[in-house]
Amino acid sequence: DITVNVNDGEETVTHSWYLQIINVNRPPVLLSHEPEQELTVNETSYGRLYLSVNVYDPDGDYLNYQWTQNEEIQYGYRSSTFTFSYNHESAGEYVIRASVSDSEHTVGFAWLIEVLDVNVPPTISSANPYRNLYYNEQENGSIEMSVSAYDPEGDELTYKWYVDDLEMPGANETQFTFRFGFDSAGTHYVNVSASDGQDEATYTWTIYIYDINRPPYVRGANPVEDFTVDDTSKKWLTVDIRDLDGDDLVYYWYMNETQIEDANTSSYQLITQRNMTGNFTYMVLVSDGRGGYAQYYWNVTVVKTVEDTFELPTWALVLIIVAIVVGIFGALVVVMYSRERQRYRGRGV
Repeated sequence: DITVNVNDGEETVTHSWYLQIINVNRPPVLLSHEPEQELTVNETSYGRLYLSVNVYDPDGDYLNYQWTQNEEIQYGYRSSTFTFSYNHESAGEYVIRASVSDSEHTVGFAWLIEVLDVNVPPTISSANPYRNLYYNEQENGSIEMSVSAYDPEGDELTYKWYVDDLEMPGANETQFTFRFGFDSAGTHYVNVSASDGQDEATYTWTIYIYDINRPPYVRGANPVEDFTVDDTSKKWLTVDIRDLDGDDLVYYWYMNETQIEDANTSSYQLITQRNMTGNFTYMVLVSDGRGGYAQYYWNVTVVKTVEDTFELPTWALVLIIVAIVVGIFGALVVVMYSRERQRYRGRGV
């Protein structure tokens, strides 16, 4: 009550008022919100967005928080913060709304969140063999290889195989055969890719092929077999050597295990010496410089040269004998004649 007294010195007048003050609730005030703008995000495996509001109540009233996602109440959130979760199956638009009330008034804020569709790449779950590989060179070598892959979104997968960055034509399955031979020494890389049309998964094997030397071999020889010559002959010995690795070949020639100097080609000329007869072994040793070699032998018999004799015809021998006889007879006649002259001179005739 409010009372007023008015006095003029003699009398007093009094008046009273009844004043009733009614409580009026003031609404909560949204001070801020995070984030402040609409949001666009890409799909991911474990996406998270953190939203919050800062609300003040002038009357100090208790505040009640309610969060909705596309009008559905999120009962697990009763505070000023909210976590929006998304993954690779969340493409679309979402309205996240925060409503804050003091039992009479409500304030709030709404975010528009767009989750963009992102392709989920395929995954290679296993590979066989599962490790790096080590092999020696060999004829017609092969390695069977395979992978197992899947796409989380069920997309159809296509496969490509590469050897040392070169795509293998026709290799479009989960299996592949890597082939190698005696020309394959070195390090090789085999790659496989599994693609869903947008993204791909890959797997790589490292294959170590160790060089194996193939020794040279005799493809032919001339002469092929052992032979006999006389001690005044000359004869060429020749070999035809092949090296499958293409190595440079070095030739060594031997006679009876003694190396022949300056004989270093595929041919050697055998020159015999008079009266040097007997059995001799000639050998050629061919090396590829890497531990491989080939060799060939000849057993040579050297015989003495038979001297050719000259035989005169019978008639020539007769003439010679007659000439000798005539010569002797003529000589005797001359001698006898000379003696007779000397004898007559002695008589004085």
